[in-house]
Amino acid sequence: MENEKIAIYCRVDEGGSEKAKEQAMQIQRFKLKQYAETNGLHISCAYEDIGHPGYEIDRPGLQKLLSDYHADKFKYVLVTNIDRIFRGLSQKKDLFPFHIKSINSL
Repeated sequence: MENEKIAIYCRVDEGGSEKAKEQAMQIQRFKLKQYAETNGLHISCAYEDIGHPGYEIDRPGLQKLLSDYHADKFKYVLVTNIDRIFRGLSQKKDLFPFHIKSINSL
């Protein structure tokens, strides 16, 4: 993964106050950037969705991520938890052709 193009993806659902959602996003961004820096990885793209549930596919950030993947902008996606990409991923894995690395499962 070291010499590959990396994207990060953050998502929070619709629950909680706007302040709480933004704080959750900041925490995710910080953890992912810190992980990348510690491991010598270069982040080439960043995507976010605020206020969207994990089972919803039609999220603006996720759709842009998929489009950019097909445009060869990155090969790997870093997330804090696998459910940031999609809840129930094992059933929908074919929708996500990129490599997903969850930093909290390491």
